[in-house]
Amino acid sequence: MESANRDTSVVLRKIFRLFLFAAVVIGSSIPLFGQSYGINCDTTCGGSTVEPRASINEARGLGSMISPANHVGSATIVEGSQSFTYTVPLFNLQGRNNLNLPLNLYYNSAVWAGYTFNSDHDNPSPGFRLDFGYIDNQVGLLTEPSGGKHALAATGTNASLLFSSDSSYIQMAEKPNTVAGSPFVATFKNGLQTTYTYIGGYLYSKKLVQ
Repeated sequence: MESANRDTSVVLRKIFRLFLFAAVVIGSSIPLFGQSYGINCDTTCGGSTVEPRASINEARGLGSMISPANHVGSATIVEGSQSFTYTVPLFNLQGRNNLNLPLNLYYNSAVWAGYTFNSDHDNPSPGFRLDFGYIDNQVGLLTEPSGGKHALAATGTNASLLFSSDSSYIQMAEKPNTVAGSPFVATFKNGLQTTYTYIGGYLYSKKLVQ
């Protein structure tokens, strides 16, 4: 009997997540993965400099080496900021060596960076993120799906090879090709490689390889 109740509870949770996912997709007029992204706040709103958005005071997401966080269930509070993040898992595709591909809906309360509203270009609406991250190449800032940010900068003479400076060990390189809009590939310390292409002036994730 207890086993049947547990199975029923799992099914109900999955159904709830599917309904939540459908509600977000249907309720948003912006396509999910950036076929024609409408940016909620661009450089005309300010916040175009990397320092305030990447600082500890403006930290979002699930924490990092320089921004420790407290995790309680699905909620995360980043120390040193006013960031509160709540995670709603939608689905998780199993991968090799535990390199899974999850799609989560993230809510974050920090929608202001100084005097700038929604400078992180949340989608489908301010405070909510439902994507696989993007890069603001104008200021060298990588934003994770959870909203966590990593400043990228060149450390040598090769301006097309960028590295993160917050002990996250992210490397981004431009991959020139014959097609207009050369893709950028970011390699993370767990071996995941994400390919980004320009959509509406920003680099959005297009392909993930384990």
